Amino acid sequence: MLEKLSFRNWFHSGKEADASDQDHLEKSLQAVELNVEVTLGKTELSLENFLQLELGDIVPLQKRTSDPLILSIEKQPYYLVKPGILEDQMAVEVLQDIGGNQD
Repeated sequence: MLEKLSFRNWFHSGKEADASDQDHLEKSLQAVELNVEVTLGKTELSLENFLQLELGDIVPLQKRTSDPLILSIEKQPYYLVKPGILEDQMAVEVLQDIGGNQD
C-alpha cells in the first residue's frame, strides 16, 4: 500500500520526500484500522426459507470447498486465500494478489 501513496500528495512543501518522511508516514499508518473480511461463499434463499432456518440447518453455497476464498479490504477484493488454522485459530493463507482498487 505504501508504494502506491504519492508523497507529493502528503507533503505540499515542494521538497522531495526523504527517508524520515517515509518513516513518519509509515508510523502514522500503523494506527489505521481497516475492515478485512473473507467471503466464504454466496447463496440465494427465499425469505420463507430464511425465516425457517434453524440451528444445524445446512445452507449450500455456490462454491466448491476446494475453491480459493476472496479476502477484501474495505469492501475491495485484494487477495485469493486458502482457509486454515494457526495456533487453534481460524486463519487464511494468501495465495494470489488480485489487485483491489488500482486508483
